[in-house]
Amino acid sequence: MASLTERIALHDGNTMPLFGLGCWAMDEEPTYNAVLTALNKGYKLIDTAHCYKNEQSVGKAIKDSGLSRNDFFLVTKLDPHQHGAEGVKQSLKESLDKLGLEYVDLFLIHTPMSGKVLETWKAMMEIKKEGKAKSIGVSNFNGEHIQALLDAGLEKPAVNQFEIHPTNRQNETVDYCRSQNIAVMGYCPLARARLFGKYPVFGELSAKLKKTEAQIFLRWALQKRFITIPKSANASRIQENCDLYDFEISQEDMTSIEQLVDGEQISMAAGALKHSWAEIKERDVPGGW
Repeated sequence: MASLTERIALHDGNTMPLFGLGCWAMDEEPTYNAVLTALNKGYKLIDTAHCYKNEQSVGKAIKDSGLSRNDFFLVTKLDPHQHGAEGVKQSLKESLDKLGLEYVDLFLIHTPMSGKVLETWKAMMEIKKEGKAKSIGVSNFNGEHIQALLDAGLEKPAVNQFEIHPTNRQNETVDYCRSQNIAVMGYCPLARARLFGKYPVFGELSAKLKKTEAQIFLRWALQKRFITIPKSANASRIQENCDLYDFEISQEDMTSIEQLVDGEQISMAAGALKHSWAEIKERDVPGGW
């Protein structure tokens, strides 16, 4: 069975790990401890962002782990206050300086809601050409938003990161990404623990498989081939969250999960997927979500 070293192919020729650690809403010290713990336990993917304000701690943990540059995959995201050609360059420079890295493996536009999307994406393409980001992608984009990039003759994103968990499955956006060979990366895979105990199917699977509800949520995502980044600052949870490779959810049980209610949005940022391209294409709202 697969393990933490499992990778998924991106359409640009690169590959990235299928599972990793998310660093949203963690202060500097907890971030450092969580990232170092995760790397020491074999995690290969770390996801952060300019606006998380913890990139310096991520970089310090990476350095202290002693790993070589090829032994981890680092994702960060554009500052929503720095959309536009010059903003992209400045945002990534700030991130690289804090991380202590010469390049990131994947650089994402964090949200389309801050505007100047086409200009910003063109600048992302330049960043990739310069080698400062090996792959580029988007976050919180729906299929219509991405199609607008393609219709403008621009490069296809390698990855789209958005909220995905068993009761917010985003089938329309997932199907679009699959049709374009764009990798799907899901944040909030545990729905911030708000759904544990709410739906009997997860308790039943937990008892049957002798796994926690959190592990059921994460295993569901992996079997759907979603790049998955649960966040935790707790060492035992970081270990528990990656103990996913000694069991499988049957197809029958996967079907039962996908018959649950859909559309339970947890993250405010995920609201961007509900906006049409017509609502976004003329926006210029620095820091807008």
